[in-house]
Amino acid sequence: MALTTFTLPTESARDPRAPRDSGDAAFFAGYSWCLNPILTLDDQVVRLGEELHRIAGLAPGWQRDECVINVHLLVCGIACTVDDYLARPGWELGAVARRMPRLGWAVAILRAVLNVPHALAARFGDRRLREWRDGWTGCVDAAARMVIRGGTPGAAEWTDLDAACRVARAHLPARVRGRRLRIPEGYRCQDLSHHDVIALARRFAQQSGERSRGLAVVGVRTAGAYFAPLVKAELAATGWGNVSWLTIRPQVGPTASERWRLHEFGRTQTPVVVIDDHPNTGATLGKVLATLVRAGIAPERIAILTPRHLVEPDWRLPRDAPGAGRVALVTVEPEESYKALLLTPSAVEPLLRDWFGAQGWRHVAVRDTPDVDAANRRLARHGRDGFQVRLKRVFRVELGRDGADRDVRYVVAKSVGWGWLGYHAYLVGTRLAGLVPLVIGWRHGMLFSEWIGTLDEPASATPPPVPVTALAHYLVRRTRSLPLTEDPRLGSDDSGWYAWKLLLSVLRRAYGPYAGRLKVRALRDALHRFASPRPTLIDGQMRPADWVTAGDRTCKVDYEQHNFGTPELDVVDAAYDLASTVFEFRLDEAAEAELVGTYARGAGDRSVGDRLLMYKLLVGTAAIEQAASWVRRMRSASQGAHWNERYLAARNFLTHQLHRACAGFLPPRPTARWSDALVFLDVDGVFDCELLGFPHTTVSGLTALALLQAQGFAVVLNTGRSVEHVREYCRTYGLPGGIAEYGSVLFDAVTNQEVALCTPAARERLAQCRDALAAMPGVFVDRGYRYSVRAYRFAVGGTVGLVAREVQELLARGGGRDLAQIATSADTYVVDQAVSKGTGLTALKRRLGMPEAPVIAIGDSDQDVAMLELAEQWYAPGSCSARVRELARATGGRVVAGHGQRGLLQATTDVLQRRGAVVGVVPGLGRPTRVQTFADLLLAILRAADRPRAAQVLAAVAGRGL
Repeated sequence: MALTTFTLPTESARDPRAPRDSGDAAFFAGYSWCLNPILTLDDQVVRLGEELHRIAGLAPGWQRDECVINVHLLVCGIACTVDDYLARPGWELGAVARRMPRLGWAVAILRAVLNVPHALAARFGDRRLREWRDGWTGCVDAAARMVIRGGTPGAAEWTDLDAACRVARAHLPARVRGRRLRIPEGYRCQDLSHHDVIALARRFAQQSGERSRGLAVVGVRTAGAYFAPLVKAELAATGWGNVSWLTIRPQVGPTASERWRLHEFGRTQTPVVVIDDHPNTGATLGKVLATLVRAGIAPERIAILTPRHLVEPDWRLPRDAPGAGRVALVTVEPEESYKALLLTPSAVEPLLRDWFGAQGWRHVAVRDTPDVDAANRRLARHGRDGFQVRLKRVFRVELGRDGADRDVRYVVAKSVGWGWLGYHAYLVGTRLAGLVPLVIGWRHGMLFSEWIGTLDEPASATPPPVPVTALAHYLVRRTRSLPLTEDPRLGSDDSGWYAWKLLLSVLRRAYGPYAGRLKVRALRDALHRFASPRPTLIDGQMRPADWVTAGDRTCKVDYEQHNFGTPELDVVDAAYDLASTVFEFRLDEAAEAELVGTYARGAGDRSVGDRLLMYKLLVGTAAIEQAASWVRRMRSASQGAHWNERYLAARNFLTHQLHRACAGFLPPRPTARWSDALVFLDVDGVFDCELLGFPHTTVSGLTALALLQAQGFAVVLNTGRSVEHVREYCRTYGLPGGIAEYGSVLFDAVTNQEVALCTPAARERLAQCRDALAAMPGVFVDRGYRYSVRAYRFAVGGTVGLVAREVQELLARGGGRDLAQIATSADTYVVDQAVSKGTGLTALKRRLGMPEAPVIAIGDSDQDVAMLELAEQWYAPGSCSARVRELARATGGRVVAGHGQRGLLQATTDVLQRRGAVVGVVPGLGRPTRVQTFADLLLAILRAADRPRAAQVLAAVAGRGL
C-alpha cells in the first residue's frame, strides 16, 4: 500500500451542513460514562441515582422518556448483577469427568468436597445479600410499571426508588460492589426495545385463555432479567392476576432458592412463560425446558416468548428439546419490531423536520425513489448475515427555503442500542466529526447520519485504497477523543468471553491440556502487564469495506459498533485496531511501520509496538474462530467462499506474523545463498507444530535452524505447504529456497524464481479438478495452491479431509487418472502422480549443477519417505510414522528420541557433532530473565512448548512461573 499523505480534519471543525443543536448535545453531554458499558455494581447504583435526580428537571418529551428507560435498565442491571453473584458456580470439574469417564464417581466426590466452602459461603455468608435482593424486586417491578404507563417526577414510586438507591449505595457489601454488568445483547448488539417485549406479552395474552389463575414468568439471564419484569407488568396491567417472575442462568443451573420456586410452580401446576432474546441454536432454551421439566412443570403448561431474527426467520424449538412438540411458541417477526415499524418515511419525516428546521430549512420532505428502495433491499438482505448486523434504512430528504433552490440529502438511520446502551454512538460520532459521516441526531435507539457515497451497489468488490496516514490519524483521534478510565476486563470476573480469556486459551495450549489449566494464573499475570496505558473505546473492525470515499472525503462507517458486547472482545487498546488494520488491509512491513509510527507519535503511546504482536495473535485467532463458525452456517456459495477466504487469510496471517517474530529472536543472518552442504527439511511436524492452533515453530526448531545456518548449511524446505508459504519462510529466515506442494514446484529464493515440476497438461487437469472439488457440497479449496489442489471440509474444531473414495471417483470421471491424492486428517491434496518430495529433491540438485552431491534429510511422514530414500544421511523425530520407522530399520536412517522440534534439534546436534563442530548456545534464545515485552512472553511460551508432557505437568505443579 502506498504511503500517501492525508490531511486530518481538525477536532474543532464543524460541518456547516450539520443541523443546529436541538437538545441532543446538551442531553448527551452528561453521558460520557456510557462509553464503557461494563459497569461495576457500584457504578450502576451511582448512575441510577443520577438518573433519578436528572428526571426531576426534565419536561415531558423524548429526554424524559429516555431517563425512564434508563432507570428501568439500571434497576434491572443491578438485579441481574447480584443474581449472577449469588448464582456464582463452584468447582465444576466437568472437563475432567469427560476425559476420565470411568472415574466419574471419584470426580463427583471430589467436586462435592471442594464445593463445601462454596456452599457454606452461599448459604450463610450471602444471607443478608439475598434478603436485600428480595427487597430490590419491588424496585424492579416499579421501574417496569413506569416504563409501561409512564412516570411523573415526584410520584411516590420515584421517591421510593431514590430511597432504595441510597440504601443500596450504603449497604451493599464490598465483595459484590466490583461485580461487572453483563451487557444485554438484545439492547446493545441487536435491535430490540422494551416495546418488543411488551408486544410479545400482549400476543401471549391474546392467545391465552383464563387470566384469573396465577402465572410465572421465567426470564433467561441476561436478557430475561430485563424482559421478565416487563412481561409481568404488562400482563398485570391487562388484568392478569397473581403474576410472579424470576430469572435463571441455565448455563450454570438454578440456585437453591430458584429451584425451590420452580418446584413450587410445578406443585401448584402454575403456567410458566419463558422469555429470552433472539434464539440461535435453541440450546439455551433446551436447557431451560429441561430444568422446568425436572421441576415437575408439564410442557403443556409452558409457553416460550422470543422474537425471531432475520438470520433464523423460521426458527422452531429443536426436536430434541424436552417437550418441544407440546410447548407453545409466541414470537414477533423481524418486520414487526418497534424499530422496523418506526423506520418508515412517514415516521421519520417529523424527526428530520425538527433537525433540519432548526437549520433554517422551511420545507423538509422524505421521498421514496427507486434507487433508495434498491439500497434498502440490499441493506435488508445484509441483515440475514449475522445476529449482530444492525437494522439500517436510507432516506432521501428534500430540503427547501422560500425563493431558493432545493437541496437533496441522503440520511441513513441505524439501530445502535436501547436507552443508555446506545448513547455511545452519538458521542463517538460527534467526537470524530470530519472522520465519520455527519451525525444529524439520535432518537429511539437510532443514530441518524448522512449517507456517504452513492446508493448504487459497488461495481467492484475491491474498495478504493485508504492512505496509511488516514488510518493512523483516525486511530489517533479515537485515542484522544474517546478515553476510558479503565480496562473493565482486567479483573478476574468471569462474566463472559473477552480478549484476555481468548488470549489465555491460546497461550496455555503450549503447556498441554492439563498443565495449561495450572498455568492460567501465571499467564494472566504476565498478560496483564501489557494492559494499555491509555484505555480507549476502540473501533474493533478496521475493514477496508468500512471506509467510504466520496469526492475528496474519506470516512469510516460502523465506527461505533464493534467494541463492547457479544460477539466483540471488549478490548480497550488501540493496538488491537492497529493489528486489525495490518490484517484487514494486508499491510507489508514498510506500511505497518509507517502506520504504527504515525500512531505512536500522534497518540503519545510509546509502548504500542511492544503490545502489537499480542493483538495480532488475538485478531487472527478471533478471525479464524469467526470464519470457522459462520462457514458452517453459510446460506450461499458466495458466503461460503467469503468465510473460507477469511479463514485462510487469518491462518496465514498468524503463521507469517509469528514466524517473523521468531526470526527476530535469531542472530543476524547472511544473505541467502546456495552451498554444497544441503539439508532438506520437512516443515509440518518437524520444524513447525500447531500447539497454538496454527503453524509455528518452537525454541528447539529455531535453535536447530540457527545452528545449521551458522555452519554453512543451505537449509531447503521440502513440504506440502503452498509455494507462497515457502516463499515467505525463505524471506523470513534467509533460506535459499524450497520445494512446495509435495514436489510440485521449486522456489529459488536466490534468483527469486518459481519452477513448476509438474507438466502443463497436469496443471490443466489440476485446475479442472480444483473447480470440480469446489463445486461439491460442503467442500472448500485453498486457492493459494497453484501447482496442486488442497481441499477440505469444515467441522467443529477445524478442517477435515475428504473421503478417499469420493475423490477417486471424481478423478476417474474427470480423466484425472494421472493425478494422485494425498490424504491427511485435516485436508486432502491432489497432485501430479509423477511428482513427490523425492523428485523435488532431485530436481533441485540438478538445477544447482550437483546431481550427485550427498544430502541430509529430516522428515517424519509417509510423504517424506521418497525424500529420505535419496538422502545419504537422514533423520526422523520420535513422532514419525510407522512407515518411516520401517525405512529406518531397512536403510539405516536414524529415528531420534525427541518428538517434533525437539527431535529436529537432536538430529541437528548429531549432524554437527559428526562433522566435528562445537554445538553452542544460540544468542537470543535463552530464557528471558524478566518478561518485559510480549516478545519475551512468547519466547518463554515457545520454550515451554518443547517440554515433554510429563515435564510440563511437573513444572506446572512445582511453581507459578512460566
